Amino acid sequence: MPKNNQASPEFDLAQQQVFELAIKRQLVNFLIQQLPQLMISASLFIGGIVLLFLRIPGWSLIVGLPAVQIGLVFLIFSYDRMASKKVGVGSLYSLECQQCGKSFLSFEQEKIKICPYCEAKHDLKN
Repeated sequence: MPKNNQASPEFDLAQQQVFELAIKRQLVNFLIQQLPQLMISASLFIGGIVLLFLRIPGWSLIVGLPAVQIGLVFLIFSYDRMASKKVGVGSLYSLECQQCGKSFLSFEQEKIKICPYCEAKHDLKN
């Protein structure tokens, strides 16, 4: 049985799985929420610049100039929204197990603080 300050391999594996799940959540959040905003604003900006360089009479100034301005504003807001959010895994809490005394990572501050290793041992007994 490991001492309180030494982590067992099962405990390290459980902590690694929690961390990997948090990284996957952030990746999905980026792909679903932030990437479409960036793509739309960048395409407006680049499309407006292309229209300005094509020098189509009327269309370049009527559509191209506002598209560049709107795309630039959307880009600024998109990058500002991305920068204002926390970078890294901000939703993980370090808790101490009530049974073994080891610290572990969890997504929420739960009322019952049992690490995944003790929880797995409890499930094996039942």
